[in-house]
Amino acid sequence: MKFYNRLSLGTKIIAISTGLAGIFLLTTVGFLTFKTYKNLKESSIEALATSNHLEGEKIEIQLNSILIDLKSLSQSPFVSQTLGSSPITGKTGLKAVYIAEMNSNPIYDQLRLLNERGEEVVRVNNINGNAEAVEESQLQDKSNRPYFIQSKELKPGEVYISNVELNREGSPPKIEVPYKPTLRYAFPIFDDLGNFKGTIVANVLFSEVATPYHPGHEIATQNYIVDEKGFYLFNQDSQKEFGGPIDLNSGINIRNDHQDIEEAFKEDSQIFFLEESILSSEVIKYHPNRDDKYWINMELIEKDKIFGPLFKNIKRFAFLSIILFILLFFTFTFSIQKMLTPLKELSKNAEAIGRGEFNQKIDIKREDEIGRLATSLKGMSKKLKTLYKSLEKKVKEKTKALSKKVNELEKTKHAMINVANDLNIEREQVSHERDKLNTILENIGDAVFVIDKASNIIVFNKAASIISGVKQDKAIEKSYKKVLKFLDEKTNKPDPFIENVFKSKDTQEMGSNTVLVKKNGKRIPVADSAAPLKNKAGEVIGVIVVFRDVAKERAIDKAKTEFVSLASHQLRTPLTSINWYTEMLLSGDAGKLKKEQKDYLEEIYEGNQNMLNLVNSLLNVSRVDLGTFMIEPQSTDIVEMCKNVIKEMKPTLTQKKQKVSEKFQKKFPKIDVDTNLMRIVFQNYLSNAAKYTPEKGKITIGITEVKAGKEFKTKTMRMDSFVFYVSDTGYGIPEEQQDKIFSKLFRADNVRAMQAEGTGLGLYIIKSIIESSKGSVWFESKEGKGSTFYAALPMTGMIKKEGQKGLS
Repeated sequence: MKFYNRLSLGTKIIAISTGLAGIFLLTTVGFLTFKTYKNLKESSIEALATSNHLEGEKIEIQLNSILIDLKSLSQSPFVSQTLGSSPITGKTGLKAVYIAEMNSNPIYDQLRLLNERGEEVVRVNNINGNAEAVEESQLQDKSNRPYFIQSKELKPGEVYISNVELNREGSPPKIEVPYKPTLRYAFPIFDDLGNFKGTIVANVLFSEVATPYHPGHEIATQNYIVDEKGFYLFNQDSQKEFGGPIDLNSGINIRNDHQDIEEAFKEDSQIFFLEESILSSEVIKYHPNRDDKYWINMELIEKDKIFGPLFKNIKRFAFLSIILFILLFFTFTFSIQKMLTPLKELSKNAEAIGRGEFNQKIDIKREDEIGRLATSLKGMSKKLKTLYKSLEKKVKEKTKALSKKVNELEKTKHAMINVANDLNIEREQVSHERDKLNTILENIGDAVFVIDKASNIIVFNKAASIISGVKQDKAIEKSYKKVLKFLDEKTNKPDPFIENVFKSKDTQEMGSNTVLVKKNGKRIPVADSAAPLKNKAGEVIGVIVVFRDVAKERAIDKAKTEFVSLASHQLRTPLTSINWYTEMLLSGDAGKLKKEQKDYLEEIYEGNQNMLNLVNSLLNVSRVDLGTFMIEPQSTDIVEMCKNVIKEMKPTLTQKKQKVSEKFQKKFPKIDVDTNLMRIVFQNYLSNAAKYTPEKGKITIGITEVKAGKEFKTKTMRMDSFVFYVSDTGYGIPEEQQDKIFSKLFRADNVRAMQAEGTGLGLYIIKSIIESSKGSVWFESKEGKGSTFYAALPMTGMIKKEGQKGLS
């Protein structure tokens, strides 16, 4: 104290200032250390949970695809032929189907068909990657196998699934080396009366279903998949796998390796803090009929690998903070320049990703918002690349297969129509031609029947009998309405496509939701068309109907739509994160930005917003395709709503110097519509007109009431309706592309060359919204002159519809 009192006032001030600065610096270092620890813990847990959840979803998708495949294979006509009256023909066709399925899907090691006695009638093995059918002399009796015995006790639609077991071969059976863990599926087959006829058995390779892959983080040290009893099905140490009594019986179990892991078997999808590790567990229920059959996907991160380097560097922080305190002024300018460099790189990377160039090298490793932004952008680029490549491959494959099928069906349909017309023209050779037609009809793969003017069936081929379950002699000379029921699956009302042929005298397609009610009451989705049979005077004297079972096609289409929905949901998370961090930087939460910094961030924000809009559009399309969007009508002044949309578009219209004319009917009544959906219709029509009309162009917007039976712009109204229309003097649509304008992802060539923006989804969504309430959409256009788009809805308004969520 005496020494302190002898110091000069200036020395005291310096000492106090230095002490305060040191205290502030130590406090800051301590706070930053605690903050770093907390953020590191939270981000590691989030990455661990997300990685494990994505792996679980991938496995569940694989398991669902197996059930879809088995259901589709069980409905093959070759199965009923093999187990019924045409075993030789059926076996040949069934072997071809099994071989094609296994060659296209490496998940299957073996496919077989057992008859009602448990004897193999067809078996196809995977031999070194190639599917080969087994000779009949080598087929075996499997009547004593658990999968056959238990499958006989199942009800229609249920399936037997075994535990994951090491495959055994030989007599007595021995574990196959190298080990081949296998799941056995048994799907029972019943006839129309519900009698058990046999079983389809599939050996599924566990390694193809559930091989863990965790791209979300780099510090995970242990990955496991265990069964409900805790025995390893996958372990990075392969010596510990399959230790259960039915396999190697080594007794190795995760409960023995980790004493504090018991809680993971009691709850679904949890994070647990063990003594030395952090554990994420994801329960995967692989059996649709039994809740006691499940796997647990586990991933562990050692705490030392996360926090060890942090604690090791705390001492270094104290020393470095003193040096940083002295050098802060000299390094400030350099730091600003260094911060600008990664922002420029991120801006270029974001633009390239927006153009579809996903192979971007992003090597920015920082702990601030810019580093997180770079990490989010890098993760988004990888996910986009993977998802788009997978989606593009599947779409190409399905499109190619469906295109081939459509061409074959189109040729078949035209051939049948020509044959039917020849029957009316050449009556003198009716006996000969009838024999020829009967031969064609009996051997064709599609179902065909012909009715006369009184709607009585005069031709009914074998395929129609198989699909409908109605015998040919029970259908001939009966009214088709008493024999076959074609219903709209959503409304449960008859599909009037056959009656429409008599009215329109032209070919009519079945509805997209048409189902056929079989004799046993089961409903199966069908598709194709009905065509008129005319005499020389052009009068319709009958109708020829061609249809086919499209259960697998609709399942594929549904799977594709669900995949798009899942992919869009996964994409929206990183995009929202980028949006949030960019807004934080722009608002100054991380410090004041210079003009150049702000410009780059605004470009990133705009590009990310465009990608977010595309993802939202894809989500809307998936909800439309799956039919899960809701409609909640309420009394609305639609004229006022339309005026509000015009006001919202005013900046864009003013910027392009476009003139807008309003033609709204005076004293227009309020209409019951879903305000969100109606606003989407108004916004899309008006924004398209503004986007595809050059500067100083003219846009006309109108709403008018049209009575039932009256024609409005080439369209006759079936009921009292109101019509909303938008006319422009823009680029117009080429005549050869006008029939595709309401298709999904379509944009005309002329505007695509002028406008980079646009997804090609807006008009498809509008068409789905309007038609869901018995409305209609159409347009008139001439290239270079402009276009007019119309939307008509009943004056009674939109039809209320329950759903999971509205459109955004």
